[in-house]
Amino acid sequence: MSTSSKLLTCAGLIGASLLHASTSFADDGLVVGVDAEWVRAASDDGIPSDEGFGVHARLGYQSEALILYLRPEIGGSATFFDSIDEDVNWRAYGGARLGLALPISPAVFVHGGYGWYNRTVLGAEQDENGFTWDFGGALDLTLFDPLSVGAHISYTMNPDPIPNWLTVGGHVELIF
Repeated sequence: MSTSSKLLTCAGLIGASLLHASTSFADDGLVVGVDAEWVRAASDDGIPSDEGFGVHARLGYQSEALILYLRPEIGGSATFFDSIDEDVNWRAYGGARLGLALPISPAVFVHGGYGWYNRTVLGAEQDENGFTWDFGGALDLTLFDPLSVGAHISYTMNPDPIPNWLTVGGHVELIF
C-alpha cells in the first residue's frame, strides 16, 4: 500500500469516527444549561468591589450538521459584586453557540440583550440599565447522554457603571 493510500485511509477512518461521534454525543434537541462563574471587573468605575460571582440559566435548541452544532439560546443572569444585597447586575439575553459535536467539544458563543444594574452609594440606591453583550469560548465534556459539563471564559459589556468584566466559570447542560 502506498503512502498516499495510507493517508487517505487514515483520513477516511478519522472522518468516519468523527461523524459517528457527532451523532452519538450531541444530538439535536432542547438544551437546558446552568452556569456559575467568578467575575473580575476589567475597569474601575467607582464600584466598591471589582470581583464577584455570577449565575446564569440558559435555554436553547441545538442542531447539528456533520461534526458542528449550532445552538440559538436565550437566558438570564445575575452577577453580584461586593455583597449579596448590593451591586447586583441582572441581564436578559439571546444569542448563539457554535461548536464541535464531539465528546470533548470546544465552542464559541455571543449574546446580546438588556441589563439592569443596582448599586448603593452613600446610602442612596442608583439604577443604570441598557444594552449588554458578551462573547467567549467554552470547552465541554459529555459524560453520558444527555449530561455535559464544561468550563468557559467570556468578556461582558454592560451599561455604566460596570462597562465590562471578565468571567471564568463552569456549567452543566442537559440535552433532551
